[in-house]
Order: sequence, then C-alpha cells, then structure tokens
Amino acid sequence: MRLLNTRNGDMVEFFDESIPSKYAVLSHRWGDDEVFYHDWLARSLRSELRDRRGFKKIQHCCEQAIKDGIEWVWIDTCCIDKTSSQELSEAINSMFRWYQRSAVCYVYLYDYDKSELDAESLGECEWFYRGWTLQELIAPSIVDFYNKDWQRFGSKSDKDMCGAISKITNIDTEFLLGADMESASVAKRMSWASKRTTSRTEDMAYCLLGMFDINMPLLYGEGRKAFQRLQEEILKTYPADHSLYAWGDPVDRTSIAVSRETVVQRLREGGDDPPASPEPLHGLLASSPRDFEFSRNFSPNSVSGSFYMNDHRGVEPASYPAAVGKGVRIELPTVGDNPSYYQFNEPPLSQIRYGTYAVLLCKDDTDDDVVICLPLLRWGPGYYARTRELYLARDFYLFRRLEWAGSAEYRSIMTIAPERKVRLQAGDVVLRSIVDFRGPINPLTWSFAVNLDHKINGDFDNILRVAPNLSARYYSLALYNSQASQGLQDWSIILGRTDVEDRDLPAFQAGIAPRIPGQNDCTRDFICDKIFQTPLDEFTIDLDPYPKIEIRVERHLLPGQGGFIDVVDIALRERIDPIPTAIPLRRKSDNH
Repeated sequence: MRLLNTRNGDMVEFFDESIPSKYAVLSHRWGDDEVFYHDWLARSLRSELRDRRGFKKIQHCCEQAIKDGIEWVWIDTCCIDKTSSQELSEAINSMFRWYQRSAVCYVYLYDYDKSELDAESLGECEWFYRGWTLQELIAPSIVDFYNKDWQRFGSKSDKDMCGAISKITNIDTEFLLGADMESASVAKRMSWASKRTTSRTEDMAYCLLGMFDINMPLLYGEGRKAFQRLQEEILKTYPADHSLYAWGDPVDRTSIAVSRETVVQRLREGGDDPPASPEPLHGLLASSPRDFEFSRNFSPNSVSGSFYMNDHRGVEPASYPAAVGKGVRIELPTVGDNPSYYQFNEPPLSQIRYGTYAVLLCKDDTDDDVVICLPLLRWGPGYYARTRELYLARDFYLFRRLEWAGSAEYRSIMTIAPERKVRLQAGDVVLRSIVDFRGPINPLTWSFAVNLDHKINGDFDNILRVAPNLSARYYSLALYNSQASQGLQDWSIILGRTDVEDRDLPAFQAGIAPRIPGQNDCTRDFICDKIFQTPLDEFTIDLDPYPKIEIRVERHLLPGQGGFIDVVDIALRERIDPIPTAIPLRRKSDNH
C-alpha cells in the first residue's frame, strides 16, 4: 500500500503489518484533469500541474488530514501506479480492506454547493451513482462529506445524513452504520449497485469484489464476462444463497405460461398466433447489477441452510451449484411440465413447449406468502434457459415443494444456460403443439422413435432436423403411448414425407400405424394416412379403438435461404363427440 505524507508530499510504500494504523482516504468523482502517480513524482518539474483541479483536491485532502492530526493519506488517483497491471490488480483486490481500515474517509462532492444538508440537492450528486464509490461509502466506519469549497457539511453517522443517504442509495441504515456485510443477502448487496455506473464495463464487476470478499484476477477487455466471473465466484462462496439467482422483473403471472383453456380456445376458434416468449432467453446468472434493481428484499429462506447438508433424517444433500461453460449446473426443487410459448425468429413461429418452474430457496422479506420461482424453458437435452421474469407465486403446491426440498424425489439437476437459438433449416419439421383434450391430465407419455436410416438432431425440443434436408426418401417420427390397462393396443402417429407424382418437392404424410414391441416403430403399415397436398391442410382420424386424432400441417417458405419447413399441430380428443370440434384452418395469405 503506497501512502502520501500529508506534510512533505513524499510517497512511501508499506506492506502488511508496517501499514500505519492511522491514515485517511479520499473518495471523489474523477475528472478530466486528475494528477496520477507519475505526474505527482514529477510535480517539482511540472509547474502546470498545480493548476489542475486534481492537484488542488490532493492539496485540500492533505490539509484536512493535517487538521485532523493524520500524517498519511491514500488517494486512488496518485497512490497507484496504473501503468503496472500487477499493482493495479493488487490495489483493486485490496481496496475494500484499505477503506475499511482507514481512520476517516473524506468524500469530496464537486457538484454540491450547500453549506449544510439539503437532501434533494445531495441526491443529485454524481458521486452516489458511480460504481467505485459504493465500497467507499460502506467500508469506512467514519465518512465525512465536503462540498465543492471543502466545507464539511455532515457525516454518514449523523441521523439525518444517514437517513438521506439511505433514501438515495436504497442501502439499509444498519449497513451504512457498520453492520456485518455477511448478514446482507447477495441480492441485497447487488441491488445497492443496480443504479450505479462505471466508465469501463469490467469495473462494474471489479468494484464489487470487496463487497463479497472475493478476490479474482483483472482482465480488462473481457467486457461483461467480468460480471459473469464474479457471480461464479460468489456461487462458490455462498452456495446456499439462492438470492444470487433472484434477479429480473417480479411478476405474478409469467408471460410465456399457457393454460390448457387457452390452448383449447386457440385451436377451436383459430385467431392469431400465440404471444412470443421474451427475447432472448437467459442463463441462470445476471448480465449486470442492474438486473437486481427489484431484488433488495430477497434473502435465503429457512430451507437453504440444510439443502446442501446431511441432516438427522439421512436425506441425501443436494449437489453444490457449479459453473459449466456459460451456464450453471444446479439442483433445485422443480414443479412439473408446464406448457409455455417459445419463439422462433425466422420465420416467426410460436411453439408450445413444456417448461418447468424451479423453486429458489429464498424468500421475500416483505411478503411471507410468496414463493420465488424461475420459469424455465428447455432448449436442449438437460439444458434450460430463463426469461427476465421472476415469478412470485402464491401457490400452496409450490409451498409444499419447498417443504419437500430435502427429498431428492422432488429435486432436479439441470444446466441453466443462455439459449442457443436454433436456426430453422430447409426440411425441418416443427411440432408446434401436441395437446390431449380428453381429460384434465394428459394420460400419454410421449417419446420419439426415429427411422435409423435418417439422422435426427435432438438438440432442440420438438424439432426434427433431417439430413438430407429435402430428400424424397421416406423417414418418420413416431409418438407412441402404452395403454394396455385401458384395453388399447400400442399405436403410433407416423409423420414423414414421400414422393408425389408431378411434384418437385416431397409432400408431407401422416397417419397411424400399429406398434409391435421389439420391431421398428417407424413401420409404414398405415391403418389410416393422408398425403397433404396444400400449404394449409388437415387430417382427422376417427377410428375405433383409437382416440380422435386431428393433424394440421402448414408449409412455410424460408425467406432468404430457400426451401421450406412443415409446421405440425396434433390434437387428441374423445372419439365419441356429439359436437364437432375439428381444428379450423386459419388461412393466411403468407402461407401460400
């Protein structure tokens, strides 16, 4: 630590125990004419430096320290040799501790001209909205404020001053007055930085190192990856504090959720495409402290303490979260398969996919009736992504999930990572929706069986990627269920393409076929089938003992790259239905 002697201006470097027990620090908003380390060393040869506002700040700081009987000061502009990346890294990783050990911190506000506290004017000072000044406010035990003329007008320990600062910064007064930082949740500490900015993107992460007692190397040029690295260190240090993941916009209903009633109405009555999922889908970690603007009151709940530990019941503890590439592999309580909307960009399509709610082991300190959940959509095998929404649920079943969180039966291990957006290619088949209307609970367990002669890309839910893309050679997908207990034989819905005479491109084909255990599910022994001839076409199968099956196919051209994709909707209903409920065709000119 390099300190400046307040009387003679000499720079002296101290190490560990040799650091003086009494020194002052200066906190200020940097300007365009600061005096840096090498400038200060050459001050006797450069008289023009004395005209800089940065030089006068150093002078006034030293004068005030002398008045307070302090021999040494630390000033971030001139006490660090920023031409040395090693020294800069060491200083930034030590800075919170240096402020914490200081005798007093002088805060100089160049844009405050009052001689006493004026809360409204104080709230307009830039100092309160800069990233680096957050630790400079919280770490020192004594923080005195000076106006533009270096007149002291208050201290953070003054009752009125502390209240005004708390209102400006949203920092609880107990933490301004020295409460243990470890008692503040990760989300609360992040929220304090949510309205602050730094000149360099990386500094928005580096300025928070001390707030979480984290040390990590500095890599200027990494951009937002710095904040990703910071969060990865935090999840290792505070694995049970799930408030790290409780960022985003709180909602009482998610925008991507789709109820069964909504699906029924859309399929029976037609209408516009369902709303798109928010763009883009994110990983588990936030992109910046701004994402924690509404997370001030989130903290670990009573379950979090034992979630990763063995208890007297002998329940297997959950595995610790771990960074995996751009995502996080984590074990969380989850709730079922929930239909949700997923959006493709080109062509614009909304697809119904099954997502899940992951229950975070944290609470809202202002509302005991809320369970904090993440709406997740699956985008690959074992991979999920989240929206910016934070679902604050008031659901008894979700509360029970929290109570059962200790049981492995109610937990899921998943990787939550930024969505790798699929680009639809010529020849793809998109299963937009598969809906069973025969009861409140879908009795079917759907799975895929694919002709082994053709490669299917299974990375993305309900998309069949076929190679070669437009081959007329037959291939198929089978969705099957076993209902022996209901007296039904096993059966399959077969989807594929086949050659049609006098047509350049293969036509879509769909039907049903028996599924014989132990044999290829992709048999072409159709009981009933149809070759779709128009860009918008449908097929209804109404045969005993099968349920009533409605298949609708839309062919969409792919702009820019040529070729086409087929979009499929499948609905299953009770076979005996006195009221016709066939899916109507929604004819749109852009589909022809």
